[in-house]
Amino acid sequence: MPFEVDIYSSDDNSAYKLAKKGLIDILALDDPQIAFKNDLDFRVIGYDNLVLVSNEMSSNMKIKQMKDLKNLEFVSIEGTAQRLAWSTLDENNIPYKIIKNVKSEFDAFKIVQNSNKLYTFLNGSYFKGNNVLKEETKHAISLIAVNSEKKEVQEFIEYFLNDGQKLISREGFIPIKPWKTKEKKMKLSI
Repeated sequence: MPFEVDIYSSDDNSAYKLAKKGLIDILALDDPQIAFKNDLDFRVIGYDNLVLVSNEMSSNMKIKQMKDLKNLEFVSIEGTAQRLAWSTLDENNIPYKIIKNVKSEFDAFKIVQNSNKLYTFLNGSYFKGNNVLKEETKHAISLIAVNSEKKEVQEFIEYFLNDGQKLISREGFIPIKPWKTKEKKMKLSI
């Protein structure tokens, strides 16, 4: 990135608490639900979706469609886009059971990798998994200018809305402007 920045990673709820205290300049959200609930002005910079993750070595069942999720046991992560998976299963009358709640995607990943029967939904930009609910769990990755009076904050956000779309794509997210991710080819005339 053409910026000198310090980036702190945490869950959306903790990050929002830091933003309310004015301790950060920009709030990045994996799921815009906090922004909607608090009437915050946010800018979508890309998209992600959830993938189903399990201990592949112990998983005898091949999950190909939503109904294959029936009666599975899950690890849930507080305050994440997983809410989209749970509401999708609820809306489609697919029974499931949440066995454990954790605060981190990495904790959920470790738990399911060490289990023969647990599953979780994690961000497809970071984890490999089954895309069974890909369309139903697509969600916006967004930025909120906490200290909007700083010129650098606005420049940072504008970067991700334009030239930074290449970086968004390379990091595994779905860009909002896919045409910005294409390499321009020079045409030579002879």
